Amino acid sequence: MFMTVDTENTGKLTYEQFIKSWDSSTYDLKEDDVKIMVSLADEDENELIPWRQFIPIAIEIIRNIYSRNFAGDNRYQSKKVI
Repeated sequence: MFMTVDTENTGKLTYEQFIKSWDSSTYDLKEDDVKIMVSLADEDENELIPWRQFIPIAIEIIRNIYSRNFAGDNRYQSKKVI
C-alpha cells in the first residue's frame, strides 16, 4: 500500500499520501485510527512518514485495533445471547 502511493520512491509519505494509502486497505480502519497512526508515525514532526520507521508502529497499532474491534464484537454477541 505504502509503495503504491510513494510514486517518487522516496521511502516517505506526506500525510495526504499516507491517509490515501489506507483507503484501499482491507484492515477496516476508522478515520480516527489512521489519524492516530499519522501522529505516531511522524516522530520528528516533519510531516513526512518514513516507511522503515513506520513498520513496527503499524504492526502494533493494527494489533491493538483488531483486539479492540474483536473485543467489541464479543461483548455485543454475549449481551445479545443472554
